[in-house]
Amino acid sequence: MKRVFILAGLFAFSLSPVLRAAEEKLEPIITERDKGCVDCHRKLSPVLVMEWEQSKHAVVGIGCVDCHKAKEGGLGAWKHEGVAISALVTPK
Repeated sequence: MKRVFILAGLFAFSLSPVLRAAEEKLEPIITERDKGCVDCHRKLSPVLVMEWEQSKHAVVGIGCVDCHKAKEGGLGAWKHEGVAISALVTPK
């Protein structure tokens, strides 16, 4: 039983930035690596950027490259602004 409480505590601690962000309406964290993506896509596909900005990912600093970076030559990957990316998001 003690292990369950410890695991629950660890899980809650790991979610604390996300939960705090939801409560406080924190601003998205845009890293240098993702700034170009956000600036360009804000003009070309603003709804896409708006959805990301309102996501749990944005307020904890998880950006475009974190989810869309792909292995060069991988299935569905193409070179975009010097980075191999994919529209398909995978657990990797």
